[in-house]
Amino acid sequence: MLDGPIEASFESIPAGGEVSFQTTVLSLTNGVFIIPGGEFQYIHSGNQVAYGISSALGVTEILTHKEYTRKTSKYFTEWATFGFGFSIPTALPLLLYINQKRKNENAYLGKL
Repeated sequence: MLDGPIEASFESIPAGGEVSFQTTVLSLTNGVFIIPGGEFQYIHSGNQVAYGISSALGVTEILTHKEYTRKTSKYFTEWATFGFGFSIPTALPLLLYINQKRKNENAYLGKL
């Protein structure tokens, strides 16, 4: 547990109102986990207690820092696109130059 409460209690929530809290935990392992939602209870008119379950979390994937960086980094894709995009305009004149140079060398050597 890094930050935030494990449990939260709110005195009153008006109709249509929202409340929230945040808890930060440090996972000891990585992988795909099914995290159950939160359980809550509330008291409404006549002091009747109602219970509920939030299913907001569900299946959650916990990644290592290296995996997260690999999945979210666009640099590799950007550099691959850049390299491929500029290889044609760079390589084509070079190949034409080399081809013409060979022709000129062969023509020069043929005259000797």
